[in-house]
Amino acid sequence: METRWVEGRAGQLEVRHLSASGPDVLLVHGAWSSSWYWEEHFMAFLAERGFSVSVLNLRAHGKSEGQFRWSSLGDYVSDVRAVTETLDNPIIVGHSLGGFITQRYVHVHGARAAALLASVPHFGAWKALWKVVTHHPGAFLRTMARLNLLEVVAREEVGRALLYSRGPDQTDKDHFLQHRYDESFRIFIDLLMQPILKPWPKDMPKFVMGAENDQLFSPADVKGTARHHGTDATMIAGASHMLMVDDQWEEAASALANWLESLS
Repeated sequence: METRWVEGRAGQLEVRHLSASGPDVLLVHGAWSSSWYWEEHFMAFLAERGFSVSVLNLRAHGKSEGQFRWSSLGDYVSDVRAVTETLDNPIIVGHSLGGFITQRYVHVHGARAAALLASVPHFGAWKALWKVVTHHPGAFLRTMARLNLLEVVAREEVGRALLYSRGPDQTDKDHFLQHRYDESFRIFIDLLMQPILKPWPKDMPKFVMGAENDQLFSPADVKGTARHHGTDATMIAGASHMLMVDDQWEEAASALANWLESLS
């Protein structure tokens, strides 16, 4: 495995790479993470089957440079674009938030093909989360507190205000809503809440995989996402959201590899 450096819009991006003779595949990681879980299993698994596999650390993840730990969706799309320009028309595979980034990338730039693994549907769970944000902000804040919102937004004072508007045990809707238009909080919303409503490009191969015990997906969400993209859904029974590191990783990797081979 080699490490490459690609010049991104906000600094250098770390790209890990395994060379083979087959098509290029670019793996895009999810939120609160980095390329390590791709490297753990998926890279070698796919390379052994002849694919040239690259995985980038999005800006400010891993050793990649960037302005914030969490940047805007557009910034992350530009990270992917910087790497795809060094590859030969790669197939893009996104996990979790990486799948959301992949979808936006495809709408802006197009792609040879794309796969969404335990990723973000256009509706279902995310529409429900948006309702929670707008109608039940207290419940949303309690959830974000457990996820440590101070690590997510760019400005600490905004995260602190969102979490503790009156005190650690109290929240206030009006206080919460006045922060919704802060640039720092909009970064968070861009990353996690706003769905992509444009249709998938016609005739572009795509693949949707969900985990039965995914913390965001239900089987209906996975099937609905597949219908939206005009493809079939593959469910990994008993797998968690982190398909890469649980006991079901090989089943997930095999399903992905079989789909990639079908494109050849």
